[in-house]
Amino acid sequence: KFRNESNLSTWIYKITSNTCLMYLRKASNRKVVVTNEFPEINNVTDLQETEEKFSKMYNCINQLEPSNKLIIMMVLEDLEYDKIATVIGITEENLRVRIHRIKSKLTKCVQNGRV
Repeated sequence: KFRNESNLSTWIYKITSNTCLMYLRKASNRKVVVTNEFPEINNVTDLQETEEKFSKMYNCINQLEPSNKLIIMMVLEDLEYDKIATVIGITEENLRVRIHRIKSKLTKCVQNGRV
């Protein structure tokens, strides 16, 4: 039930995130999220390098725990931190710490291939 304690959009994100987390817990196969938004590429080599970087990044994101995966996907969608914190159910300060740790894990993963 919506209790008017937050924005309607935050409430909808919370429902969506809970539904996604339940799906991920139940699903045996995980799918890669693909985006059509790529930077402008000047030649084929740049395109291959860019595709490889995106592929590595999304493979690393898929290796994250479901809650961390949800957080980083919302960050990539440019949601405001206060809304993400409300959806996840943590403080904004705690969210900032978790985002920093997630980014560190992703950086190591892209370089080494494992989270």
